[in-house]
Amino acid sequence: MVEELGAQKMMLEDRVSQLQATVEDLEVRARCGSRWPQCRLTCGRWRMSLQVSVQTLRELNEELEENHLATEKQLQDEVDFKDTIIRTQVRAAKHCEWHYLMVVPLK
Repeated sequence: MVEELGAQKMMLEDRVSQLQATVEDLEVRARCGSRWPQCRLTCGRWRMSLQVSVQTLRELNEELEENHLATEKQLQDEVDFKDTIIRTQVRAAKHCEWHYLMVVPLK
């Protein structure tokens, strides 16, 4: 009978240890569960912040693209203008050369 009580005591102690581990696990889960709404709120704020950042980057990209196109047009206009000046000067130089050859007698 003493042996039976000793065996039952050991079984009960094992069961108590198992139940204590279960209670500790449940306490940890309860702490985590109580933090879940806060975690969701924090994640929601991060998501909103990222969306704002993405939107800001899109707007900045559009502005940069507009500036790029305006600058490209301005530079192309300058190139075209200078090209016209060069062509005009080349024609004038050829005309002067031709005129010089016609006016100045060859020796």
